[in-house]
Amino acid sequence: MPPVMADYEQEQEMELEALQAILMDDIKEIDPSESGIDTNSRCFEILLSPQDDDFDEAAHVPVQMALVFAHTEKYPDEPPLVNIKSVRGIKPDDLTSLKEKLDQEVIIPHGEAVTVESFMAWRERFEAELALQRAKLMPESALTAPKEKKLSGRHYFESGRHITKGAGTVAEEDEEEEEEDIEFDDDFEDDEEDMLEHFLAEQTGKSSA
Repeated sequence: MPPVMADYEQEQEMELEALQAILMDDIKEIDPSESGIDTNSRCFEILLSPQDDDFDEAAHVPVQMALVFAHTEKYPDEPPLVNIKSVRGIKPDDLTSLKEKLDQEVIIPHGEAVTVESFMAWRERFEAELALQRAKLMPESALTAPKEKKLSGRHYFESGRHITKGAGTVAEEDEEEEEEDIEFDDDFEDDEEDMLEHFLAEQTGKSSA
């Protein structure tokens, strides 16, 4: 049984809320007359900029474009209405080529709609992949060392490796604060290890399926 109109509207609203939570200032609602799309439905514009690890956010962005979209009445069972606009530095011929590719892309089913829950699940997998990449860069001795031999925050403090604050007796409350900071770091490392274990288990399950 196909979804009723209220279900379509609810799914569309949930997806918009998720996109606004993810993209924040990079997405905004615009008037349909500014969209370049033949529709009276709500239209939204997403600002797209080139991404580079070495890119200085304060520097001038040479090219920039806007992705404009609007939902049809039966979205997500129907593809959305889309358009692209040059904000800066994109030639008309390139814009036409990009629009053709975009029109081809939107008719391909891409699975479930975006929700806050699906985005959080994706972020967990992404962070696990980052943890795996970090693990690949770690010395082999650090990976093979038994977990129980890791230096705890308390042992680290008692070993005298913490930074000496100066001559005289250090107040007991200062010692407790320093121990808590170190233990927090250990908890953070444990969280990353848990993420890594979760990711590896997920990959193993996919391989055996």
